[in-house]
Amino acid sequence: MWNNIQDNRSLRYGLDTYANDSPYLKPILTQIRQLYDDVSLIVADPAFLSRENCASIAQLGGKARIMPKENVSMNAKGIKAWRDMLIEFTHETERWLRDYHTRSIAETVSSKMKRVNPTSLRKRLVMRRAIEILARICAYNLRQLTYLKHTHNIPLQFTKP
Repeated sequence: MWNNIQDNRSLRYGLDTYANDSPYLKPILTQIRQLYDDVSLIVADPAFLSRENCASIAQLGGKARIMPKENVSMNAKGIKAWRDMLIEFTHETERWLRDYHTRSIAETVSSKMKRVNPTSLRKRLVMRRAIEILARICAYNLRQLTYLKHTHNIPLQFTKP
């Protein structure tokens, strides 16, 4: 499941332990199309690298930022988005990598959440699991705010809603 914490939307996809990640991107993009009006950039792990995925991202109206693997070929095989992505990677590498590494921020938060909360979710009902996840996110955010307050002397003012 992929979550967008900012507006409380989530995407669901099945997991097959014997498949690679690449086939899962298309159903996720279908859900993104339903949830968002404008998508300009899709950043994904190299496991999602395929010409078909680049074409699907382009159909959505976004640019693909999927880190090329060692053995990747510029041969587009009819997929313009594939060639565009690789040309941008080779000619505008710094900007391309800046876009791509926005993924690192999400990965860092995910890793930190797993280290701070190493136990699995305890609740079994879907709604209660969602509440438990939200509580963990709130605790993480409060922890980060406290850290910033003490390290950078940032004044925090809490008001009643």
